[in-house]
Amino acid sequence: MSSRCIPADEQVWASYAESYDHILPILPFYQEAVRRHVEALSGARIRSVIDVGAGTGNVAVHLASRGVNVTAMDVSGAMLDRLRGKIPAGLPAGIQIVEQDAHLLNRWPEAAFDAANILLALFAMRGPRQVFREIIRVVRPGGRIAATEPRRSFQLKRLLDFVDDFVRRSPSRDCLREHWERVRNANLVLDPARRSERLSVEEMIDELATSGFTILSVLDSHLGQCATICAEKKTPQ
Repeated sequence: MSSRCIPADEQVWASYAESYDHILPILPFYQEAVRRHVEALSGARIRSVIDVGAGTGNVAVHLASRGVNVTAMDVSGAMLDRLRGKIPAGLPAGIQIVEQDAHLLNRWPEAAFDAANILLALFAMRGPRQVFREIIRVVRPGGRIAATEPRRSFQLKRLLDFVDDFVRRSPSRDCLREHWERVRNANLVLDPARRSERLSVEEMIDELATSGFTILSVLDSHLGQCATICAEKKTPQ
């Protein structure tokens, strides 16, 4: 066992990674969010996507299977290890895995990607507004951003109560119980309502509008506690 002092956030993400894919993908609101993101970021004009806070790659793998080249970036090595194990042979497009802090997006030039994916990632970052502005910068004119993040009125308890009941009713509840406890504890630590730096969906919409984006849709997600934004960067006249 390593004697390295592991930062608290890294410990949380390492624990979360153990059980993330046992719980999140079976939840209907998470399935709907992934579907929305994949549909929004698929199409003839989108050949490259940066997935910021890619986690275990539930959007990245779907996009790559549709021929989109994905740069999957996350600060958690444990999450990215799970992603590596999910990449099948013979994908129509590639997934480049980048383990780094999202504040280092300056390694890519302006307009480097056709689109960006953000699925419940900014809420857990320090300086989320700065990161979001960098994401805006690296998306080309005519490109898209799909983002699902907490609303200003976010309340974690409603989601935890729903999943408690969902797991209790599941035929696989005995197998899921330990995984759900781990996921639940991680979410209690990461609770957006408790974080000193926040960037709500409402603020993201304002940021996009003032940065030259057309808002294509804003849809409720996660029992109304979050919302999914799809926006397109205007092409200069």
